[in-house]
Amino acid sequence: MQEKSIFKNYIYNIILTVSNLIFPLVVFYYVSRVIGPDGIGKVNFASTIASYFILLGTFGINTYGVRIIARYRDDLFNTRKNFNELFVIELLISILSLILYILFILTNSKTRNETSLFLLYSLAILLNIFSFEWFFQGLEKYKYITLRSLIIKIISTILIFLFIKSKRDYLLYAIFLIFGNGANNLFNLYYANKIIGIDFKNISIKQHFPLLVRFAIISFTVSLYSGLDKILLGYITNEYYIGLYIPAEKIARLSLSFIVALSSVLYPKVANIFYNGTEEELQTIISKAMHAVLVLAVPFTVGIEILADYLILLISGSLFISSIPTLRIQACIIIPVAIANVAGIQALIAVGKEKKYLLSILVATIFFVIIAFLLIPNMKQNGAAIALFAAEFIGAGLELIFARKYFRGMHKENWLYNIIISSIIMGIIILIIKSKIKYSFLSTIFIIGIGGITYFLLLFLFKDFMIHAFIQRAINNSTNKK
Repeated sequence: MQEKSIFKNYIYNIILTVSNLIFPLVVFYYVSRVIGPDGIGKVNFASTIASYFILLGTFGINTYGVRIIARYRDDLFNTRKNFNELFVIELLISILSLILYILFILTNSKTRNETSLFLLYSLAILLNIFSFEWFFQGLEKYKYITLRSLIIKIISTILIFLFIKSKRDYLLYAIFLIFGNGANNLFNLYYANKIIGIDFKNISIKQHFPLLVRFAIISFTVSLYSGLDKILLGYITNEYYIGLYIPAEKIARLSLSFIVALSSVLYPKVANIFYNGTEEELQTIISKAMHAVLVLAVPFTVGIEILADYLILLISGSLFISSIPTLRIQACIIIPVAIANVAGIQALIAVGKEKKYLLSILVATIFFVIIAFLLIPNMKQNGAAIALFAAEFIGAGLELIFARKYFRGMHKENWLYNIIISSIIMGIIILIIKSKIKYSFLSTIFIIGIGGITYFLLLFLFKDFMIHAFIQRAINNSTNKK
């Protein structure tokens, strides 16, 4: 029953992930050609700045909330009590964060030229109070999350295509992006009130703060060094180089979204097993998680390295040719991020070892800042990408060391060798086909399709456990429906 639940949740999360990738890429394909690198850079710079104040408002609740809701999800009284207490905390801190954000944009020289754009993002901070995604993830309501998100994405995408027609429309672009997130949050407010009831009577919030402070520091540190690449790039250079950096980041993060989808599904499950299961069950699910993410991460890295030029032309057009080497550097980030998602999120945070996870992030952040200041002045967007890769590599290595007890015996298994061999053969086939076919939209899709089929067919022939289990689960679900 547990495997069935994981499978269904992962399928919903894959649908959500694919929509999170396809809709922004379709939008970016259009918008990048209309408002250009400067407009893209301005909007992303403003959204990155605002994201730190949004993060301050959430105060670690996005992670802590999933864990505590997952722990008590079979206890209605404690679920309702904890939800309302965390809502009050988020409400109060978000209001403080909004005030600080407005003061920041009115007094900072870098934001004065685009005050209207930055003021628009104050609305994003306000609406984020009602995010509640942590609540629905803790209850594993992935069907609701997916359907709600799809509806909002379709509406916001249609609006972008209808109204954004020139370079001057970058403010409209920002409005529609904010609308997408804000509408999701308003739906969450309605549905959370319907199923659990918002009631601020007889609540106590002080007991949450010791752990929340720890989670807030973790969340802010993680976001700092994952968004610091664009912040430093904007301050050291200008918005144009952020615009060149964004398409490479989007494509690399596209593949990572599939990995994060699996990780977010497993996180509440691991937290629940930690509190209510056995040590053996915990080690089994974490080991399977590492297998699952590397099944995706290794071929994604190989494929993007080879097809970087085609992918940039496909997504962004010829104005972004300088993004090709940036994408090849970004592709190297996929494997360490995948490893960190399991070793850090599943094996450390879910089981209460936040301090070790925080240490790894702090060390990675320090390395990132040092390398970024050394490389960005001369290498621009490529320097930012190299600095981020170094930080992710160091962070993942430390997390593996801290979480090594959960991966004992994994080196004796053959699945990693099968993944590497299959990825290499896939890469060779992609190179051969690429050398014979000129670039076009259809040729790029064709090469990606052939590469994917080749890779998974090879894993099937190697009798990879994860692939066979996935196929068997799909067959069983199909049979049960009949």
